[in-house]
Amino acid sequence: MSKKESAARVLMFEDKVNGGGWSAQCLDYDIAMQAKSFQDLIYEISRVLKGHLIVSKELGVEPFTGLSTAPAVYWQVFNNAKTTLVRESVQFGPASSPELSRIIGKVAELQFLRRPNG
Repeated sequence: MSKKESAARVLMFEDKVNGGGWSAQCLDYDIAMQAKSFQDLIYEISRVLKGHLIVSKELGVEPFTGLSTAPAVYWQVFNNAKTTLVRESVQFGPASSPELSRIIGKVAELQFLRRPNG
């Protein structure tokens, strides 16, 4: 069985003007996330991207189909950034049993309905 890999570059930035908080813009797919703290933003990025992959798998569609890339201004900021890139791998495989499929569905449901420490 072949393994398909894809990458999503994400620009994260602090909003110091409008009351604080953090924002993230996925560059490869026009998806944005916001949170009050940096730690919450990391959680939101994971939740949104993993959630998209899980829902796409359950629907039998190719992930990120139809999404354009981020606007050019975000690419400019990203290309001029001087920080280290961090790579996190997330693996998703085919469900091998109805039980595993049920568990994947339950995990997706919990990811969307519950926040850490809340």
